[in-house]
Amino acid sequence: MTFASDDTAGTTVTAEQFRGKVLVVNFWYAECGPCRLEAKDLNKVSEATTDTAAFLGVNTRDSAANADAFVRTFGVPYDTVLDVEDNSVQLAFADRTAPNATPSTIVLDPEGRVSARILGLVDPSTLTTLIATAAATPPA
Repeated sequence: MTFASDDTAGTTVTAEQFRGKVLVVNFWYAECGPCRLEAKDLNKVSEATTDTAAFLGVNTRDSAANADAFVRTFGVPYDTVLDVEDNSVQLAFADRTAPNATPSTIVLDPEGRVSARILGLVDPSTLTTLIATAAATPPA
């Protein structure tokens, strides 16, 4: 999986930065009710799995200011990129497992291969299990 997008501060974030760890990619936007509901659970799982997984939020609709406000309000501890203008992150997943709903969460194994996709609210225990499974996936 290859992608590059700017975070809310304008810094480019790439898929390569996360190689060697499980990457949990969560697609969201500020006014999405389920996105608001799952934010606390995603925060907890991200903090509990820092040794094996990295998290990346992908905002699909908002301005940088609105995305930053959401991140501050919900205490999101991981990077968020804006994928509003060119949809480059969403397009990177389109041929493998498109994020067809918001929220969507995609788990990549340490080599960047899609391991799981969750459409809608993510259950924290399910996500923790999916991270452990992806971390145990043997190299290709």
